[in-house]
Amino acid sequence: SSLVDTEGDYEQWIMAAMGTAADAFTVVSVANGESLPDPAAVSAVLITGSGAMVTDRSDWIEDTAAWLRTLAGSSVPVLGICFGHQLLAYALGGVVMNNPKGVEVGTVNMYLADAAASDPLFAGMRDMPVQASHRQCVMQLPPAAIRLATTDMDDNHAFRYGDRMWGVQFHPEFNASITRKYIEYFQDDLLQMGIEPAQKIQACQETATANKILQRFSEQAGG
Repeated sequence: SSLVDTEGDYEQWIMAAMGTAADAFTVVSVANGESLPDPAAVSAVLITGSGAMVTDRSDWIEDTAAWLRTLAGSSVPVLGICFGHQLLAYALGGVVMNNPKGVEVGTVNMYLADAAASDPLFAGMRDMPVQASHRQCVMQLPPAAIRLATTDMDDNHAFRYGDRMWGVQFHPEFNASITRKYIEYFQDDLLQMGIEPAQKIQACQETATANKILQRFSEQAGG
């Protein structure tokens, strides 16, 4: 199965979910050789999903990890989504690898940790359905990181590092239609896990609450 006919891409979906004008963003495709900006010149950083794997250890991945480390402890808010969540965790000393439980894809239940109650992005929220699509996961959080959420297949589904850095494994920018495409993409993996893709597709639902994470991050960024 292919994702090439899926309309849009991560950055378009994120902008739409945040309700922020496109000209408020500068999109940098590091994987395609584009240079990262001076850390002093950015007001906020959002790291999207990717078809790449953190464990590839490609030069651009290592360079981006080093760049993210320069932002640790700064006033710049940072949010990593899916691959971005994993890359941020890796950059800060966490461990990323293939999830031994298999691929997690579809609308899944996310359970908030106690620390989420006082977190700027998660405060006031309850356990909720979210859209997931990932083969790798954060197996070990960075030292001093705070766990914010788990799922049945992922113990470190969201975290905060310091006061201004967050990682979320789920995709707050996905709608049910996009998620169904990813289920189709992972259908062979699901079958090997003994899971019927058609049932996963049927179980997809909209998860508007998760979009609040992006809107709250925009507020943190002054947007």
